Amino acid sequence: MNVVFMGGNELGAITLEHLIKNSIDIVGVIVTKTNDPWYSGVDKIANKYGISLFEEININNSECINNIRKLQPDLIVSVNFAQILKKEMINIPTKGCINTHASLLPMYKGRAPLNWAMINGEKEVGVTVHYIEEGIDTGDIIIQEKIIVDEKDYINDILKKVKKIYPNIVLKAIKLIENDDVKLIHQANEGSYFGKRTIEDGEINVEDHPTNIMNLIRAVSRPYPGAYINNDYYRIIIWKAKLSYEDSYNYELKFNGDFVKEDDNIIIKLKDCLLISNDYDLFKKA
Repeated sequence: MNVVFMGGNELGAITLEHLIKNSIDIVGVIVTKTNDPWYSGVDKIANKYGISLFEEININNSECINNIRKLQPDLIVSVNFAQILKKEMINIPTKGCINTHASLLPMYKGRAPLNWAMINGEKEVGVTVHYIEEGIDTGDIIIQEKIIVDEKDYINDILKKVKKIYPNIVLKAIKLIENDDVKLIHQANEGSYFGKRTIEDGEINVEDHPTNIMNLIRAVSRPYPGAYINNDYYRIIIWKAKLSYEDSYNYELKFNGDFVKEDDNIIIKLKDCLLISNDYDLFKKA
């Protein structure tokens, strides 16, 4: 079965190499032409194994479509690919196009699904392989795998778990398709959709419930820009923290967001508790 692989980032790279090592016939690799280093990696794997590589600004232009047709793919596989496939491209492979999405669809369609799920306090997340159609993350589900979110997990912990799942779940999906053994799960008009996040979305509302604040901190910690407190004098990025409801602390902190430094810790007043962090960056404004 001829497979065209479209992808980016480390997840795309490790998945592509896993498919090659498991004798999947990759006849071409497509990456987005960009200077953003976040998307790099897939191109290096294609070059390593001598596979035809196409760098495209617009995957749906006529030249790219013609190049893909010449490869005669049975299946197109998308992993962390930065572009949306349109109908003409979707209709090229005989067995369709599949995408890998880091959520338990139909929940958390769209962008930054893992971050949004942790912000919302979800106890489990996951990875889904689904068919691509013209909607975003709306195609029939081929296979899913759940990931339990421990209360001590930060986003990087979840990313490590996802990294282990991606290569294997994509391989499983390809084998199911190749053997005509797919038991599809149809996505009805349900679930949820979330958009792209910005650095500004990481600002902490110190009047919010402390649990919500901790969820935000955990969800956008490294390798993301981090959750932060902003006031007239300081910007504090909190990478890791804990909540303390003890009454034994004797700090003169009047308003939510007020803080003191003690040894390696910063201690910040929240509603009914203190937020304590020894992994933070404090910037004094001019």
